[in-house]
Amino acid sequence: MGPLRLLSVATLAAAISGPSIAADPPQSSHPAPVWMLPESAAALYQRLCAQCHGSDRLGLTGPALIPENFARLKPAEARGVILNGRPASQMAAFADRLTEAEAQSLVDLVFAPLPETPTWGLDRIEGSRQVLVQEKDLPEKPLHGSDPLNLFVVVETGDHHATILDGDRLEPIHLGGRRGHRRLRRQDPQGGQTPADA
Repeated sequence: MGPLRLLSVATLAAAISGPSIAADPPQSSHPAPVWMLPESAAALYQRLCAQCHGSDRLGLTGPALIPENFARLKPAEARGVILNGRPASQMAAFADRLTEAEAQSLVDLVFAPLPETPTWGLDRIEGSRQVLVQEKDLPEKPLHGSDPLNLFVVVETGDHHATILDGDRLEPIHLGGRRGHRRLRRQDPQGGQTPADA
């Protein structure tokens, strides 16, 4: 009897002898690789949100994401904004990159209070203000022909230039041949950061 026939007979005998009980597969004592684990809310925030809202949630080009800013926004609405974006704004939709559970984890994160919320009181506001021209040195009449009661300040995204617009013509006003804008820098004499909408 050849080796192939011996193997066939042994297989047939094992099948006739009755059903075998499969042993449980060996359990690995090693944790799942990091890339297989769900991403934490903090890591999701840093990857998707920090560029606009700041790594500390105190705002950059986007608003600060702290509970004090959510008086009119409920958690369920916030989840919808994260997934679907916000029309007529720079808030992008993330439904193609986040699951519902991940979006909810971000909502829970931003609705949680910061360990320490910075204060931005009158003393710090005064300390950050720059007076470029003293009041006594101001001209008696405006240097432009625009209605002073119909002027708008527009802050440009990215470079943060502030432009003064004539509200009647929606054009920048000109002061002595120069456009009516300058770079605005927020300064805090105590060295701390301030919420973007302060």
